[in-house]
Amino acid sequence: MQTRLSLRRRALAAALAATLAAPGLARAQEAAPAPGLLRYAGGRTLVGTDVQSARRWIGEGGAADIASETPRHEVALGPFQLMPTEVTNEQFESFVRATGAQPPLDWGREAQEAARAAHVDAQSRRRGATGTSGSSGTAAANSAAGTPPAASAFRAAAWWDEHWTEASWQVAPEHAALPVVHVGFDAAALYAHWAGLRLMTEDEFQHACRAGGAANYPWGDAFEARHAATWERGVAHAELVASFPGGTTREGAHDLVGNVWEWTSSEWSPFPGFKALNVDVSLGGVKQVAQLEPSWDIGWRVTVGGGYDTRRLDARCAARVGLDPTERRPNLGLRCARSLAPAADRIAWWNARVLGPDAKRALAKLEPARGLVAERWQSRVPPGRPTNYAVIDRYDALLAVPVAALDVGSKKALEALAQAAGGSLLIGIAESTLPLELPRLEPGVALLAWRARAPLGSASRGPFGRALPPSSGMEELLFLDKNGDFLGRVNGISVELERTNPTAGAAAPVSASGKEARILLQLSIASSIPEQSIVLRAELGIAADLIAGAWSGLGR
Repeated sequence: MQTRLSLRRRALAAALAATLAAPGLARAQEAAPAPGLLRYAGGRTLVGTDVQSARRWIGEGGAADIASETPRHEVALGPFQLMPTEVTNEQFESFVRATGAQPPLDWGREAQEAARAAHVDAQSRRRGATGTSGSSGTAAANSAAGTPPAASAFRAAAWWDEHWTEASWQVAPEHAALPVVHVGFDAAALYAHWAGLRLMTEDEFQHACRAGGAANYPWGDAFEARHAATWERGVAHAELVASFPGGTTREGAHDLVGNVWEWTSSEWSPFPGFKALNVDVSLGGVKQVAQLEPSWDIGWRVTVGGGYDTRRLDARCAARVGLDPTERRPNLGLRCARSLAPAADRIAWWNARVLGPDAKRALAKLEPARGLVAERWQSRVPPGRPTNYAVIDRYDALLAVPVAALDVGSKKALEALAQAAGGSLLIGIAESTLPLELPRLEPGVALLAWRARAPLGSASRGPFGRALPPSSGMEELLFLDKNGDFLGRVNGISVELERTNPTAGAAAPVSASGKEARILLQLSIASSIPEQSIVLRAELGIAADLIAGAWSGLGR
Protein backbone atom coordinates (compact mmCIF):
# COMPACT_ATOMS: atom_id res chain seq x y z
CA MET A 1 0.00 0.00 0.00
CA GLN A 2 2.84 2.39 0.89
CA THR A 3 4.48 1.65 -2.47
CA ARG A 4 1.30 2.47 -4.37
CA LEU A 5 0.92 5.74 -2.44
CA SER A 6 4.53 6.67 -3.18
CA LEU A 7 4.09 5.96 -6.89
CA ARG A 8 0.94 8.05 -7.02
CA ARG A 9 2.64 10.85 -5.12
CA ARG A 10 5.56 10.83 -7.56
CA ALA A 11 3.11 10.90 -10.47
CA LEU A 12 1.31 13.89 -8.97
CA ALA A 13 4.64 15.61 -8.31
CA ALA A 14 5.62 15.07 -11.95
CA ALA A 15 2.30 16.55 -13.05
CA LEU A 16 2.95 19.58 -10.85
CA ALA A 17 6.43 20.02 -12.33
CA ALA A 18 5.00 19.84 -15.85
CA THR A 19 2.35 22.40 -14.95
CA LEU A 20 4.93 24.79 -13.54
CA ALA A 21 7.12 24.43 -16.61
CA ALA A 22 4.29 25.11 -19.06
CA PRO A 23 4.45 28.53 -20.75
CA GLY A 24 2.05 31.12 -19.40
CA LEU A 25 1.16 29.16 -16.28
CA ALA A 26 3.21 30.98 -13.68
CA ARG A 27 1.17 32.06 -10.69
CA ALA A 28 -1.06 34.98 -11.46
CA GLN A 29 -0.41 37.99 -9.27
CA GLU A 30 -4.13 38.35 -8.68
CA ALA A 31 -6.77 36.07 -7.23
CA ALA A 32 -9.41 34.64 -9.53
CA PRO A 33 -12.21 37.17 -10.09
CA ALA A 34 -15.55 36.48 -8.45
CA PRO A 35 -18.67 36.52 -10.64
CA GLY A 36 -20.92 39.54 -10.58
CA LEU A 37 -18.32 42.15 -9.60
CA LEU A 38 -16.48 44.98 -11.33
CA ARG A 39 -12.70 45.27 -11.33
CA TYR A 40 -10.87 48.36 -10.10
CA ALA A 41 -7.13 48.80 -10.53
CA GLY A 42 -6.77 50.79 -7.32
CA GLY A 43 -3.96 53.31 -6.96
CA ARG A 44 -3.94 56.72 -5.28
CA THR A 45 -7.37 58.12 -4.49
CA LEU A 46 -8.81 61.12 -2.65
CA VAL A 47 -10.97 60.46 0.41
CA GLY A 48 -13.03 62.92 2.42
CA THR A 49 -13.96 66.58 2.09
CA ASP A 50 -11.89 69.74 2.34
CA VAL A 51 -12.62 71.96 5.35
CA GLN A 52 -13.87 74.93 3.31
CA SER A 53 -16.51 72.85 1.49
CA ALA A 54 -17.58 71.15 4.71
CA ARG A 55 -18.20 74.54 6.40
CA ARG A 56 -20.15 75.78 3.38
CA TRP A 57 -22.39 72.71 3.14
CA ILE A 58 -23.16 72.68 6.85
CA GLY A 59 -24.06 76.38 6.54
CA GLU A 60 -26.42 75.49 3.68
CA GLY A 61 -28.28 72.98 5.84
CA GLY A 62 -26.14 69.87 5.60
CA ALA A 63 -25.89 67.54 8.58
CA ALA A 64 -23.26 68.09 11.27
CA ASP A 65 -21.83 64.68 10.32
CA ILE A 66 -20.20 66.44 7.35
CA ALA A 67 -17.53 67.51 9.84
CA SER A 68 -16.44 63.86 10.07
CA GLU A 69 -15.44 63.94 6.38
CA THR A 70 -12.53 66.32 7.00
CA PRO A 71 -9.75 66.63 6.13
CA ARG A 72 -9.54 65.45 2.54
CA HIS A 73 -6.54 63.18 2.16
CA GLU A 74 -5.01 60.69 -0.23
CA VAL A 75 -4.80 56.93 0.27
CA ALA A 76 -3.32 54.05 -1.73
CA LEU A 77 -5.49 51.10 -2.74
CA GLY A 78 -4.61 47.74 -4.19
CA PRO A 79 -6.70 46.22 -6.98
CA PHE A 80 -10.15 45.08 -5.90
CA GLN A 81 -13.56 44.06 -7.14
CA LEU A 82 -16.86 45.73 -6.22
CA MET A 83 -20.48 44.77 -6.77
CA PRO A 84 -22.17 46.92 -9.43
CA THR A 85 -25.28 47.28 -7.24
CA GLU A 86 -26.32 47.06 -3.63
CA VAL A 87 -26.91 43.47 -2.53
CA THR A 88 -30.47 42.65 -3.56
CA ASN A 89 -33.19 40.62 -1.92
CA GLU A 90 -32.67 37.73 -4.33
CA GLN A 91 -28.92 37.68 -3.68
CA PHE A 92 -29.40 37.69 0.09
CA GLU A 93 -32.18 35.10 -0.18
CA SER A 94 -29.72 32.58 -1.62
CA PHE A 95 -27.60 33.00 1.53
CA VAL A 96 -30.59 32.71 3.88
CA ARG A 97 -31.82 29.50 2.25
CA ALA A 98 -28.35 27.94 2.16
CA THR A 99 -27.40 28.74 5.77
CA GLY A 100 -30.67 29.07 7.67
CA ALA A 101 -29.80 32.63 8.65
CA GLN A 102 -32.53 34.97 9.90
CA PRO A 103 -34.47 36.60 7.04
CA PRO A 104 -34.73 40.40 7.13
CA LEU A 105 -37.72 41.93 8.89
CA ASP A 106 -39.60 43.05 5.77
CA TRP A 107 -39.63 39.53 4.28
CA GLY A 108 -42.03 38.40 7.00
CA ARG A 109 -44.64 41.17 6.79
CA GLU A 110 -47.60 38.81 6.40
CA ALA A 111 -46.61 36.77 9.45
CA GLN A 112 -46.04 39.95 11.42
CA GLU A 113 -49.44 41.37 10.48
CA ALA A 114 -51.12 38.12 11.53
CA ALA A 115 -49.26 38.26 14.83
CA ARG A 116 -50.22 41.91 15.27
CA ALA A 117 -53.90 41.08 14.73
CA ALA A 118 -53.66 38.24 17.25
CA HIS A 119 -51.99 40.59 19.73
CA VAL A 120 -54.74 43.20 19.37
CA ASP A 121 -57.42 40.53 19.65
CA ALA A 122 -55.85 39.11 22.81
CA GLN A 123 -55.72 42.55 24.40
CA SER A 124 -59.37 43.16 23.52
CA ARG A 125 -60.34 39.90 25.20
CA ARG A 126 -58.36 40.81 28.32
CA ARG A 127 -60.05 44.21 28.51
CA GLY A 128 -63.42 42.54 28.17
CA ALA A 129 -62.60 40.02 30.89
CA THR A 130 -61.68 42.81 33.33
CA GLY A 131 -64.76 44.88 32.47
CA THR A 132 -63.25 47.92 30.87
CA SER A 133 -65.98 48.68 28.34
CA GLY A 134 -66.92 51.90 30.14
CA SER A 135 -70.57 51.18 31.24
CA SER A 136 -71.61 51.92 34.82
CA GLY A 137 -72.25 48.22 35.48
CA THR A 138 -68.85 47.12 34.31
CA ALA A 139 -67.13 50.03 36.07
CA ALA A 140 -68.15 48.53 39.42
CA ALA A 141 -66.94 45.13 38.30
CA ASN A 142 -63.70 46.69 37.15
CA SER A 143 -63.26 48.38 40.51
CA ALA A 144 -63.75 45.05 42.27
CA ALA A 145 -61.42 43.26 39.94
CA GLY A 146 -58.64 45.80 40.35
CA THR A 147 -56.70 47.72 37.69
CA PRO A 148 -56.80 46.04 34.26
CA PRO A 149 -53.51 45.19 32.56
CA ALA A 150 -51.99 48.09 30.68
CA ALA A 151 -52.17 47.85 26.90
CA SER A 152 -48.84 46.99 25.25
CA ALA A 153 -47.75 47.95 21.76
CA PHE A 154 -46.94 45.22 19.25
CA ARG A 155 -43.29 45.49 18.25
CA ALA A 156 -42.78 43.78 14.91
CA ALA A 157 -38.97 43.69 15.07
CA ALA A 158 -38.91 42.12 18.54
CA TRP A 159 -41.59 39.60 17.54
CA TRP A 160 -39.67 38.67 14.38
CA ASP A 161 -36.42 38.17 16.29
CA GLU A 162 -38.20 35.73 18.60
CA HIS A 163 -40.47 33.92 16.15
CA TRP A 164 -38.81 33.96 12.71
CA THR A 165 -37.82 30.29 12.90
CA GLU A 166 -41.45 29.15 12.93
CA ALA A 167 -42.92 31.98 10.85
CA SER A 168 -43.40 32.09 7.10
CA TRP A 169 -41.57 34.56 4.87
CA GLN A 170 -41.09 35.26 1.19
CA VAL A 171 -39.40 37.51 -1.34
CA ALA A 172 -42.06 38.61 -3.79
CA PRO A 173 -40.88 38.47 -7.43
CA GLU A 174 -41.42 42.20 -7.83
CA HIS A 175 -39.14 42.83 -4.84
CA ALA A 176 -36.31 40.49 -5.90
CA ALA A 177 -34.16 43.29 -7.36
CA LEU A 178 -34.75 45.76 -4.52
CA PRO A 179 -31.81 46.38 -2.18
CA VAL A 180 -31.95 44.08 0.85
CA VAL A 181 -32.49 46.17 4.02
CA HIS A 182 -33.02 45.60 7.74
CA VAL A 183 -29.63 43.85 7.82
CA GLY A 184 -27.20 44.47 10.69
CA PHE A 185 -23.45 44.64 10.27
CA ASP A 186 -22.75 41.07 11.41
CA ALA A 187 -25.36 39.58 9.08
CA ALA A 188 -23.97 41.68 6.24
CA ALA A 189 -20.41 40.47 6.94
CA LEU A 190 -21.56 36.84 7.19
CA TYR A 191 -23.33 37.08 3.82
CA ALA A 192 -20.21 38.49 2.21
CA HIS A 193 -17.97 35.77 3.70
CA TRP A 194 -20.38 33.01 2.64
CA ALA A 195 -20.28 34.37 -0.92
CA GLY A 196 -16.45 34.40 -0.99
CA LEU A 197 -16.44 38.18 -0.69
CA ARG A 198 -16.23 40.82 2.04
CA LEU A 199 -17.78 44.17 2.85
CA MET A 200 -16.18 47.08 1.01
CA THR A 201 -14.05 49.62 2.82
CA GLU A 202 -14.95 53.29 2.92
CA ASP A 203 -11.86 54.11 0.83
CA GLU A 204 -12.87 51.61 -1.88
CA PHE A 205 -16.36 53.08 -1.99
CA GLN A 206 -15.08 56.62 -2.46
CA HIS A 207 -12.62 55.46 -5.12
CA ALA A 208 -15.43 53.82 -7.09
CA CYS A 209 -17.87 56.68 -6.54
CA ARG A 210 -15.43 59.35 -7.68
CA ALA A 211 -13.77 57.24 -10.38
CA GLY A 212 -10.46 57.98 -8.68
CA GLY A 213 -11.07 61.76 -8.89
CA ALA A 214 -12.57 64.32 -6.54
CA ALA A 215 -16.17 64.79 -7.73
CA ASN A 216 -19.02 65.11 -5.23
CA TYR A 217 -21.26 62.67 -7.11
CA PRO A 218 -20.64 59.80 -9.53
CA TRP A 219 -21.68 62.04 -12.45
CA GLY A 220 -19.87 65.25 -11.37
CA ASP A 221 -19.92 68.05 -8.82
CA ALA A 222 -23.46 69.36 -9.28
CA PHE A 223 -26.42 67.43 -7.82
CA GLU A 224 -29.05 66.17 -10.29
CA ALA A 225 -32.18 64.62 -8.80
CA ARG A 226 -32.83 62.50 -11.90
CA HIS A 227 -29.62 60.54 -11.29
CA ALA A 228 -30.30 59.11 -7.81
CA ALA A 229 -33.03 58.09 -5.37
CA THR A 230 -32.76 60.80 -2.71
CA TRP A 231 -35.16 62.93 -0.63
CA GLU A 232 -35.52 65.43 -3.46
CA ARG A 233 -37.61 62.91 -5.44
CA GLY A 234 -40.24 62.78 -2.69
CA VAL A 235 -40.54 58.96 -2.79
CA ALA A 236 -40.34 57.27 0.61
CA HIS A 237 -38.95 53.91 -0.47
CA ALA A 238 -35.99 52.36 -2.26
CA GLU A 239 -36.10 51.69 -5.99
CA LEU A 240 -35.03 48.61 -7.95
CA VAL A 241 -31.26 48.58 -8.33
CA ALA A 242 -29.85 50.24 -11.45
CA SER A 243 -32.99 52.36 -11.96
CA PHE A 244 -30.98 55.54 -12.60
CA PRO A 245 -28.72 55.11 -15.63
CA GLY A 246 -27.56 58.71 -15.42
CA GLY A 247 -25.95 57.93 -12.07
CA THR A 248 -24.00 54.93 -13.36
CA THR A 249 -20.22 55.25 -13.27
CA ARG A 250 -18.05 54.58 -16.30
CA GLU A 251 -17.05 51.23 -14.76
CA GLY A 252 -20.72 50.23 -14.47
CA ALA A 253 -21.49 50.80 -10.76
CA HIS A 254 -25.04 51.87 -9.91
CA ASP A 255 -26.67 53.71 -6.99
CA LEU A 256 -23.44 54.66 -5.25
CA VAL A 257 -25.34 57.63 -3.86
CA GLY A 258 -28.97 57.43 -2.81
CA ASN A 259 -31.37 54.48 -2.67
CA VAL A 260 -30.02 52.96 0.60
CA TRP A 261 -27.08 53.59 2.89
CA GLU A 262 -24.46 50.85 2.68
CA TRP A 263 -22.39 49.20 5.41
CA THR A 264 -18.61 49.27 5.13
CA SER A 265 -16.02 47.39 7.17
CA SER A 266 -14.34 50.67 8.19
CA GLU A 267 -14.29 51.77 11.81
CA TRP A 268 -16.06 54.97 12.81
CA SER A 269 -12.92 56.95 13.58
CA PRO A 270 -11.41 60.28 12.53
CA PHE A 271 -9.37 60.68 9.40
CA PRO A 272 -5.63 61.38 9.81
CA GLY A 273 -5.15 65.01 10.80
CA PHE A 274 -8.77 65.54 11.87
CA LYS A 275 -9.51 68.65 13.95
CA ALA A 276 -12.85 69.71 15.39
CA LEU A 277 -14.59 71.88 12.79
CA ASN A 278 -15.51 75.43 13.74
CA VAL A 279 -18.63 76.70 11.97
CA ASP A 280 -20.66 79.89 12.27
CA VAL A 281 -24.21 79.36 13.56
CA SER A 282 -27.05 81.65 14.55
CA LEU A 283 -28.89 80.94 17.79
CA GLY A 284 -31.78 83.26 18.60
CA GLY A 285 -30.46 85.82 16.17
CA VAL A 286 -27.03 85.80 17.81
CA LYS A 287 -24.09 84.62 15.72
CA GLN A 288 -21.87 82.11 17.46
CA VAL A 289 -19.09 79.68 16.60
CA ALA A 290 -19.90 76.02 17.14
CA GLN A 291 -17.20 73.39 17.40
CA LEU A 292 -18.27 70.16 15.67
CA GLU A 293 -16.64 66.85 16.55
CA PRO A 294 -18.46 63.53 16.10
CA SER A 295 -18.73 61.02 18.93
CA TRP A 296 -16.22 58.55 17.56
CA ASP A 297 -16.49 54.85 18.42
CA ILE A 298 -14.21 52.27 16.79
CA GLY A 299 -16.78 49.60 17.62
CA TRP A 300 -19.20 51.32 15.22
CA ARG A 301 -18.95 51.04 11.45
CA VAL A 302 -19.04 53.65 8.70
CA THR A 303 -22.07 53.69 6.41
CA VAL A 304 -21.89 55.53 3.10
CA GLY A 305 -23.82 56.85 0.12
CA GLY A 306 -27.07 58.16 1.59
CA GLY A 307 -30.54 56.78 1.00
CA TYR A 308 -33.92 57.55 -0.52
CA ASP A 309 -34.73 59.80 2.48
CA THR A 310 -31.38 61.63 2.48
CA ARG A 311 -31.01 65.19 1.21
CA ARG A 312 -28.55 66.01 -1.56
CA LEU A 313 -25.84 67.50 0.68
CA ASP A 314 -25.77 64.37 2.79
CA ALA A 315 -25.85 61.92 -0.12
CA ARG A 316 -22.46 62.46 -1.72
CA CYS A 317 -19.46 60.28 -2.46
CA ALA A 318 -17.73 61.51 0.71
CA ALA A 319 -20.77 61.28 3.00
CA ARG A 320 -20.20 59.07 6.04
CA VAL A 321 -22.25 58.23 9.11
CA GLY A 322 -21.18 55.96 11.95
CA LEU A 323 -23.69 53.38 13.18
CA ASP A 324 -23.87 50.81 15.93
CA PRO A 325 -23.34 47.39 14.25
CA THR A 326 -26.70 46.18 15.59
CA GLU A 327 -28.64 48.80 13.63
CA ARG A 328 -31.17 47.39 11.16
CA ARG A 329 -33.00 50.04 9.20
CA PRO A 330 -35.34 50.22 6.19
CA ASN A 331 -32.88 52.55 4.43
CA LEU A 332 -29.71 50.57 5.17
CA GLY A 333 -28.22 47.80 3.04
CA LEU A 334 -24.81 46.61 1.85
CA ARG A 335 -22.47 46.18 -1.09
CA CYS A 336 -19.68 43.62 -1.30
CA ALA A 337 -16.10 43.76 -2.50
CA ARG A 338 -13.20 41.35 -2.97
CA SER A 339 -9.45 41.83 -2.67
CA LEU A 340 -7.48 40.64 -5.66
CA ALA A 341 -4.50 39.64 -3.54
CA PRO A 342 -4.79 35.83 -3.26
CA ALA A 343 -6.57 34.66 -0.08
CA ALA A 344 -6.32 38.13 1.47
CA ASP A 345 -9.98 38.30 2.50
CA ARG A 346 -9.98 34.82 4.02
CA ILE A 347 -6.81 35.61 6.00
CA ALA A 348 -8.38 38.82 7.32
CA TRP A 349 -11.46 36.83 8.38
CA TRP A 350 -9.35 34.20 10.15
CA ASN A 351 -7.54 36.90 12.10
CA ALA A 352 -10.70 38.79 12.98
CA ARG A 353 -13.05 35.92 13.79
CA VAL A 354 -11.27 32.56 14.10
CA LEU A 355 -7.75 32.63 15.49
CA GLY A 356 -6.79 33.15 19.10
CA PRO A 357 -3.91 35.40 20.23
CA ASP A 358 -1.27 32.63 20.21
CA ALA A 359 -2.13 31.53 16.66
CA LYS A 360 -2.21 35.13 15.43
CA ARG A 361 1.29 35.72 16.73
CA ALA A 362 2.64 32.47 15.29
CA LEU A 363 0.98 33.10 11.92
CA ALA A 364 1.64 36.83 11.73
CA LYS A 365 3.13 36.59 8.25
CA LEU A 366 1.60 34.20 5.74
CA GLU A 367 2.44 33.66 2.07
CA PRO A 368 -0.59 32.53 0.02
CA ALA A 369 1.46 32.58 -3.22
CA ARG A 370 3.46 29.61 -1.90
CA GLY A 371 0.50 27.42 -1.03
CA LEU A 372 -2.84 26.22 -2.33
CA VAL A 373 -5.55 28.75 -3.21
CA ALA A 374 -8.39 27.00 -5.02
CA GLU A 375 -11.84 28.58 -5.36
CA ARG A 376 -15.13 27.93 -7.11
CA TRP A 377 -18.36 29.90 -7.42
CA GLN A 378 -21.78 28.77 -8.55
CA SER A 379 -23.83 31.71 -9.77
CA ARG A 380 -26.67 32.70 -12.08
CA VAL A 381 -28.00 35.82 -13.77
CA PRO A 382 -31.80 36.27 -13.60
CA PRO A 383 -33.41 37.86 -16.67
CA GLY A 384 -33.47 41.62 -16.91
CA ARG A 385 -30.65 42.34 -14.48
CA PRO A 386 -27.90 44.91 -15.10
CA THR A 387 -24.57 44.08 -16.72
CA ASN A 388 -22.05 42.31 -14.45
CA TYR A 389 -24.75 41.41 -11.91
CA ALA A 390 -24.95 37.84 -10.58
CA VAL A 391 -26.64 35.89 -7.81
CA ILE A 392 -24.07 33.74 -6.01
CA ASP A 393 -25.59 30.43 -4.90
CA ARG A 394 -22.45 28.83 -3.51
CA TYR A 395 -18.79 29.52 -2.88
CA ASP A 396 -16.19 26.84 -2.15
CA ALA A 397 -12.57 27.14 -1.16
CA LEU A 398 -9.65 24.79 -0.62
CA LEU A 399 -6.89 26.84 0.96
CA ALA A 400 -3.57 25.94 2.55
CA VAL A 401 -1.42 28.96 3.32
CA PRO A 402 2.10 28.53 4.74
CA VAL A 403 4.09 30.88 6.95
CA ALA A 404 6.36 33.11 4.91
CA ALA A 405 9.68 31.92 6.38
CA LEU A 406 11.39 29.70 8.96
CA ASP A 407 14.82 30.53 10.31
CA VAL A 408 16.46 27.22 9.45
CA GLY A 409 18.98 26.21 6.81
CA SER A 410 18.84 22.41 6.88
CA LYS A 411 16.48 19.52 7.50
CA LYS A 412 18.35 18.77 10.72
CA ALA A 413 17.84 22.35 11.92
CA LEU A 414 14.14 22.07 11.07
CA GLU A 415 13.84 18.89 13.13
CA ALA A 416 15.67 20.52 16.04
CA LEU A 417 13.30 23.49 15.92
CA ALA A 418 10.31 21.14 16.04
CA GLN A 419 11.76 19.16 18.95
CA ALA A 420 12.39 22.37 20.88
CA ALA A 421 8.71 23.20 20.44
CA GLY A 422 7.59 19.81 21.82
CA GLY A 423 7.81 17.70 18.69
CA SER A 424 5.84 19.68 16.11
CA LEU A 425 6.06 23.02 14.35
CA LEU A 426 3.27 25.35 13.25
CA ILE A 427 3.72 25.98 9.52
CA GLY A 428 0.44 27.46 8.25
CA ILE A 429 -3.32 27.45 8.15
CA ALA A 430 -5.93 25.75 5.98
CA GLU A 431 -9.61 26.13 5.19
CA SER A 432 -12.00 23.89 3.33
CA THR A 433 -15.67 24.62 2.76
CA LEU A 434 -16.06 20.95 1.82
CA PRO A 435 -15.54 17.81 3.93
CA LEU A 436 -12.22 16.05 3.40
CA GLU A 437 -11.63 12.31 3.27
CA LEU A 438 -7.88 12.51 3.92
CA PRO A 439 -7.65 13.61 6.62
CA ARG A 440 -11.27 13.01 7.57
CA LEU A 441 -12.41 16.53 8.48
CA GLU A 442 -15.61 18.52 8.46
CA PRO A 443 -15.62 21.90 6.67
CA GLY A 444 -13.81 24.61 8.56
CA VAL A 445 -10.50 26.23 9.40
CA ALA A 446 -7.50 24.29 10.76
CA LEU A 447 -3.97 25.13 11.82
CA LEU A 448 -1.25 23.20 9.99
CA ALA A 449 1.69 21.73 11.85
CA TRP A 450 4.59 19.50 10.79
CA ARG A 451 5.67 16.64 13.04
CA ALA A 452 9.08 15.13 12.33
CA ARG A 453 9.60 11.40 12.02
CA ALA A 454 9.63 9.81 15.48
CA PRO A 455 9.54 6.24 16.83
CA LEU A 456 6.19 4.55 16.26
CA GLY A 457 3.85 5.24 19.19
CA SER A 458 6.02 7.95 20.76
CA ALA A 459 4.34 10.93 22.42
CA SER A 460 4.71 14.60 21.56
CA ARG A 461 2.90 17.90 21.96
CA GLY A 462 1.44 20.39 19.55
CA PRO A 463 2.60 23.98 19.00
CA PHE A 464 0.52 25.25 21.93
CA GLY A 465 1.41 22.44 24.31
CA ARG A 466 -1.61 20.22 23.66
CA ALA A 467 -1.04 16.45 23.66
CA LEU A 468 -1.03 14.77 20.25
CA PRO A 469 -1.92 11.18 19.31
CA PRO A 470 1.04 8.75 19.27
CA SER A 471 3.40 9.09 16.31
CA SER A 472 2.78 7.03 13.18
CA GLY A 473 6.52 6.58 12.75
CA MET A 474 6.48 8.84 9.67
CA GLU A 475 6.58 12.57 9.02
CA GLU A 476 3.09 13.98 9.46
CA LEU A 477 1.06 16.98 8.43
CA LEU A 478 -1.18 17.72 11.42
CA PHE A 479 -4.49 19.53 11.32
CA LEU A 480 -5.33 21.29 14.60
CA ASP A 481 -8.18 23.47 15.81
CA LYS A 482 -7.64 27.11 16.75
CA ASN A 483 -6.58 26.09 20.28
CA GLY A 484 -4.09 23.51 19.05
CA ASP A 485 -6.22 20.42 19.71
CA PHE A 486 -5.78 17.55 17.25
CA LEU A 487 -8.26 17.19 14.39
CA GLY A 488 -6.56 14.90 11.89
CA ARG A 489 -3.32 14.08 10.08
CA VAL A 490 -1.75 12.97 6.81
CA ASN A 491 1.09 10.46 7.19
CA GLY A 492 4.03 9.78 4.91
CA ILE A 493 4.52 13.32 3.66
CA SER A 494 7.80 14.66 2.32
CA VAL A 495 9.65 17.72 3.59
CA GLU A 496 12.88 18.75 1.88
CA LEU A 497 15.08 21.77 1.39
CA GLU A 498 15.30 22.47 -2.31
CA ARG A 499 17.94 24.55 -4.06
CA THR A 500 15.54 26.20 -6.41
CA ASN A 501 12.58 28.11 -5.09
CA PRO A 502 9.58 26.35 -6.69
CA THR A 503 7.06 28.50 -8.44
CA ALA A 504 4.36 27.71 -5.92
CA GLY A 505 0.70 28.17 -6.42
CA ALA A 506 0.18 26.93 -9.95
CA ALA A 507 -2.86 24.74 -10.38
CA ALA A 508 -2.50 21.87 -7.92
CA PRO A 509 -2.67 18.50 -9.73
CA VAL A 510 -5.76 16.41 -9.02
CA SER A 511 -6.05 12.70 -9.71
CA ALA A 512 -9.35 10.81 -9.45
CA SER A 513 -9.84 7.11 -8.85
CA GLY A 514 -13.44 6.02 -8.58
CA LYS A 515 -15.29 8.10 -6.04
CA GLU A 516 -12.22 9.68 -4.48
CA ALA A 517 -9.92 12.40 -5.74
CA ARG A 518 -6.43 13.20 -4.51
CA ILE A 519 -4.94 16.69 -4.50
CA LEU A 520 -1.19 17.18 -4.31
CA LEU A 521 -0.64 19.90 -1.72
CA GLN A 522 2.65 21.74 -1.95
CA LEU A 523 3.73 24.34 0.62
CA SER A 524 6.93 26.29 0.04
CA ILE A 525 8.48 28.22 2.94
CA ALA A 526 11.52 30.47 2.63
CA SER A 527 14.52 29.25 4.64
CA SER A 528 17.45 31.18 6.11
CA ILE A 529 19.54 30.31 3.03
CA PRO A 530 18.95 32.48 -0.05
CA GLU A 531 17.26 30.67 -2.93
CA GLN A 532 16.46 27.65 -0.78
CA SER A 533 13.00 26.74 0.40
CA ILE A 534 11.48 24.20 2.74
CA VAL A 535 9.04 22.33 0.52
CA LEU A 536 6.32 20.12 2.01
CA ARG A 537 4.29 17.81 -0.21
CA ALA A 538 1.27 15.81 0.93
CA GLU A 539 -1.86 14.28 -0.55
CA LEU A 540 -5.32 15.43 0.44
CA GLY A 541 -8.32 13.23 -0.26
CA ILE A 542 -11.81 14.42 -1.14
CA ALA A 543 -14.92 12.92 -2.71
CA ALA A 544 -14.55 13.28 -6.49
CA ASP A 545 -18.07 14.59 -7.01
CA LEU A 546 -17.47 17.44 -4.55
CA ILE A 547 -14.75 19.02 -6.66
CA ALA A 548 -16.45 18.63 -10.00
CA GLY A 549 -16.81 21.78 -12.05
CA ALA A 550 -14.54 24.72 -12.77
CA TRP A 551 -12.06 25.69 -10.06
CA SER A 552 -9.32 28.25 -10.03
CA GLY A 553 -6.15 26.75 -8.56
CA LEU A 554 -6.87 23.08 -9.33
CA GLY A 555 -5.52 21.24 -12.36
CA ARG A 556 -7.05 18.16 -13.98
